[in-house]
Amino acid sequence: MPNVNINIYINQKGDIECLYNDLLLNASLGKLDIVRASTIEFDGESQQWVVYIIESGFCKSFPSRKEAVDWEVHFLESEMEK
Repeated sequence: MPNVNINIYINQKGDIECLYNDLLLNASLGKLDIVRASTIEFDGESQQWVVYIIESGFCKSFPSRKEAVDWEVHFLESEMEK
């Protein structure tokens, strides 16, 4: 199994929040409630990968999917730290 760090946050209600990772299925955290926070789609007109943040409607474009995924993870992690 790969060595992967998962940042886990406990919100004010006592709920555990984190970005989903398949390794969570093997953790003993109890019943999972998974909610999509964002999507990444290719925009044919602009020829860019677009990250859509569902809750705010914010979107940002990138020339490569890897850049989009990296930004998405960083952005969502920073939002959970607030």
